[in-house]
Amino acid sequence: MELKGEFKSILEIIDLFQIISLGEKNEKFLLLGKEGKVFFYFKEGKIVNFDTDIPILQKLKEKVFIKEILFKEAIKSVMHYIFLWEGGKFHSFEEEINVEEVGNENVLDLIMEFTKEIDELPSSLTDLLRKNSSFSFSEELVVDKVTLDKKDWKILVRLIKGEPIKEVIFSFMPLNESLSKISKFINAGLIKIDIDIIEKETTTSKLPFTSVIPQDKLESLKEILIETMGPMGEFLIDEALEELKIFEIPIEMSEKFVETLIEKIPESCITDEEIFKERLKKKLLEILET
Repeated sequence: MELKGEFKSILEIIDLFQIISLGEKNEKFLLLGKEGKVFFYFKEGKIVNFDTDIPILQKLKEKVFIKEILFKEAIKSVMHYIFLWEGGKFHSFEEEINVEEVGNENVLDLIMEFTKEIDELPSSLTDLLRKNSSFSFSEELVVDKVTLDKKDWKILVRLIKGEPIKEVIFSFMPLNESLSKISKFINAGLIKIDIDIIEKETTTSKLPFTSVIPQDKLESLKEILIETMGPMGEFLIDEALEELKIFEIPIEMSEKFVETLIEKIPESCITDEEIFKERLKKKLLEILET
């Protein structure tokens, strides 16, 4: 069975993971967000591997291969990373799984541990992670007020050097332990949010940004594609987005996007190929550019 759609939080995706687990299915599950994409591979209902084009998460997988971290911790960390997204798209394919089995994790156990960690995560820390905040020395820094172990120092040094929190936190496993350490630093007054970074982000947010194609125009495109090729047309836009590795369509990519759409239309739906494609391209671009 093939499923696709949109999600606002990975907590919605967990229900689908449970169905895959209980059904002992072989499944390739894609999650697509603004930062990139993540594939989870299920074999007989258990997660056996993952893949991604997101650099921070690629490093996690490398650490699994050299046995620096457990596969289970890596999977939970990937789920935490997706939890920070502001939604995205999903696409699930039921198929034979031929990837290397890096692990063999019980999904229900993973979900229980993951949701418990999310529940215990302070909302203030979640906000800092979503903003990918940077830190600096606190002006009232008094290290003697708190006991620091070797791992504490490693994390603290990277933070006060100005590394964004996500870069730091996803480098140290287990993740929930590292998050607790950062909470300790903040509560003890060892670090503060870098005001210069905040001001820079505020200034940047006032600058013009690249406009994207609004959803109502995509719906109009979808209607034309359904008229042209039947029910399959409903999924063509998502497939083109996945191929171009984008989550939204910048206006300057309109023509490239339309060309990708047209190339995906099966020949069986086309009568006079060249004339048909040119007319359809013109029609679709008119919708996007008006």
